[in-house]
Amino acid sequence: MATPSSSAEKKLGEILVESGHLTLAQLEEALAVQAREGEIRRRLGQILVSRGHCTMAQVQVALAKQRALRAARPRAVF
Repeated sequence: MATPSSSAEKKLGEILVESGHLTLAQLEEALAVQAREGEIRRRLGQILVSRGHCTMAQVQVALAKQRALRAARPRAVF
């Protein structure tokens, strides 16, 4: 089971589960598929869409949210 990340480090699957577009069981299934694929590993969003768990639009919105969270992350200043 995935451990929660800080808000600036949320993974795609976490965002989709939190938004109600994906169940934890569906996420775990897709992650298992991804792990079994080895070197030809597809991106998680591709697997979720191909299995009908999410729409491409839902994945794109979640990715945009993920990028926004990363952009808002405080950076170290040296």
